[in-house]
Amino acid sequence: MNSYLLELDGKLVGRLLSVDMPGIKAEVINQPAGGSFTKQNFSPIVSDVKFRFGTGMSRTFYEWIENRIPMPKTGAIVVVDARSNEVSRVEFLDAWVTAFVVPELDGGSKQDTSFVGAFRPQRVNYAKGGAKITLGPYASTAQKQWSASNFKFGVDGLPSETSSVSKIGSFGSSLGLHSMPVGLLPRPELIPTKVSNSNLIVTLPLGSAEGFIRWGQDTVEGRGSAAKSGFLEILGRDNKTTYFTFEFTDISFNSTSISKTVNDRATRLVTVEMSFNSMKYSASSAAVL
Repeated sequence: MNSYLLELDGKLVGRLLSVDMPGIKAEVINQPAGGSFTKQNFSPIVSDVKFRFGTGMSRTFYEWIENRIPMPKTGAIVVVDARSNEVSRVEFLDAWVTAFVVPELDGGSKQDTSFVGAFRPQRVNYAKGGAKITLGPYASTAQKQWSASNFKFGVDGLPSETSSVSKIGSFGSSLGLHSMPVGLLPRPELIPTKVSNSNLIVTLPLGSAEGFIRWGQDTVEGRGSAAKSGFLEILGRDNKTTYFTFEFTDISFNSTSISKTVNDRATRLVTVEMSFNSMKYSASSAAVL
């Protein structure tokens, strides 16, 4: 069975769990050609490369995911067989990380899970394989497993409420890119625009949600509605070892909704939706190879 390896700046940085290889399309652009005439050029546009990953990547990789704007990277996706022979490779130039998605986390889940990422390169080159790859620390196809049920969540001033959160919906961030033609060059330059964050949506028992409900009331009535900070830790199977940490700034209350299916206050659920201004992500040494 073939595996996917990722190279950045000429060095292996880990195994990817899955990859959707990039496609290329030709975009017609018009450029002035003197007078009232224009000429048409075909500008190749590369689609996003979507991939899944978890623990067991290098520090360089995780820092690239975290520091997306100042760090476009050149590298390759290398397909290898069970004997570590290179089957094929897709080389890419000046790739920007365009998406990073955290999966749904559920305290009652028994499923292993992973992150989803995407990057968009300036251009790609498809090449044949053939060489045997020295895999080093990435020889093993096994990664440290982490379950969707192992997490710790906190928001300033709401310690008991956040410790009762049983589910966190999938969330993430995305980077917008603008294609800017540069003179007569055949390819436009990719320019980053802005980072957009999706909302945090958490679920907890109604009986434990007093602080969230009071925060919502204060926000609606204009009393003490200052934004908060918070964190999320993704833990290993022992529910103690921290693999990944997310720090949120300027968390604002958006809305709450209460389930109507159960009459018992202790078992009825509240869903709280919050927005945040920025998210800092880091991988601990326990997650890095």
